[in-house]
Order: sequence, then structure tokens, then C-alpha cells
Amino acid sequence: MLAVDRFDVHLMNLTRVEKLGLGALVGLAAHHGLFIHSEWHKQAPAIVLSHSLIFVSSLVVSICCGDFEISAFLQDTALVSISYCVALFTSISVYRLIFHRLTRAGFPGPIYARLTKLSHVWACRKSQNHLFLADLKEKYGDFVRTGNKSRRLHLTGRLINNPGPNEITVFHPDVFRVIDGPKSECIKAEWYDILHPYIALVTSRVKAEHQIRRRKWNRGFTTKGWLQKSLEFDVLIVVPQLWCSMMRECLNTLISLMIVSKPM
Repeated sequence: MLAVDRFDVHLMNLTRVEKLGLGALVGLAAHHGLFIHSEWHKQAPAIVLSHSLIFVSSLVVSICCGDFEISAFLQDTALVSISYCVALFTSISVYRLIFHRLTRAGFPGPIYARLTKLSHVWACRKSQNHLFLADLKEKYGDFVRTGNKSRRLHLTGRLINNPGPNEITVFHPDVFRVIDGPKSECIKAEWYDILHPYIALVTSRVKAEHQIRRRKWNRGFTTKGWLQKSLEFDVLIVVPQLWCSMMRECLNTLISLMIVSKPM
């Protein structure tokens, strides 16, 4: 408790510039030490929860250490939080604009596409994505950097771990053979986590898991497989589960519609 009290007193005695610097340092550390690595699209709830816990923990520590003033606490929290966010998003923007692998590789495309996919979404708000992409092809060629959440990514057989807008839209006709061919080493991208936490055969991103699931499906598309009574038994045994699941989803949908349409 003494150590916590000393830390709180030291933090409260920091000047405004030092508090801003502390928030900026934490923001830079969060980007380069954490968010720049691996994928984070499935951890959004955990990120929000962790930041909320930090705020609550700071509030509890400040109250327990005595001489607590809510106005001073909120002011200090606002200073550190603003500095943290500015440093974090500035670092992310600079990285995506200058140091990202696709930027260094020289793929052409709109500058704004290096930062976010939101501009692309806005341009397609009237279901004119095909026209938007046609304009990009005419301006930039067969390989255009268009944002993030690409269909598949490939880098020496591994998933590209550089976060941010990492989508390359390819207009060359040979792309299907290269990506979907039998010797392809391409890996499915984050878009295939659309059913998370559920996993289907076509959305499985782990090759070993996909092979196990596909092996069972392959048996069903062969003459030998159709003649096996055991395969028929395996299918029939899960039909009631599928039926119950469909009925449950229909019932939930009807209840939701009834609640929405219920007059106030």
C-alpha cells in the first residue's frame, strides 16, 4: 500500500507537460509493442474492457490513497487520455503512410487508402463498388492498394502481420490461378472471421483445421462415399441438430421483430 501511495503522489505531482509526455509515451509503446504485431480485429471487446479496467483501477487507487478530488482526477485522466490517443493514432498514421510493407513495396493507390477503408466504404454507399474499382484500375493499373481486409494475403507462405490497410485489388486475369491454384501458399485474410466465434469449412483460416474438415466433405462427393452406410448414418444423426438450430434462429428472429414492431 505504501508503494501505491508513493506512486499516486508522484503521479499527482507531475506537471501538465509531464502528464502529456507520459500519455504520449504509453501511446507509442502500445502501438509499437502491441498493436503493430499480429491481428486485433477479434479482440476489440477485450481492448475496450482493458482500457476501462485501467481507468477504474486508477480511480480506486486515487480514492484509497486519500486527498481525492474528482475534478483533479478527471482533468489528469483527460490529459493523459488525449495525449495517449493522439500519439497512438499519429504513430499508426505515420506507419501506414511511410513504413508499411505495401508502401515500401511501391504498390500504387490513393493516399487515403493507406490510412483507412472508410473512404472506400463511403464511395460505395450507393452500391457502385464495381464502378469505383474500374476508375482505380484505369488510373493505377492492374495492382491497386485499396484498403484493408483483403480476401487473401500472401508473404512467403505466411500471413502478413502488418496491421492497417493491407488490401491489394488485382485486376490481372492470372490472379485466380495464382491464388486459388493447387500450389498456392496464400492464406485467408481477416474477412473470413466474419462468423467468429463460429467456424465453417469455407471460413477456416488454419490450413490444418481446414484439411480435417474438408476430408470429411470429400468422402461425401465420391461414389464410394455414397455407398457407405456409416457416412449416411453420420449425416442423419446431425439432421435433428440442424433442424433445431434453424427453428431456434427463426424463433429468435420472430421475437426480435415482434419487439421492434410493438407500439410504444
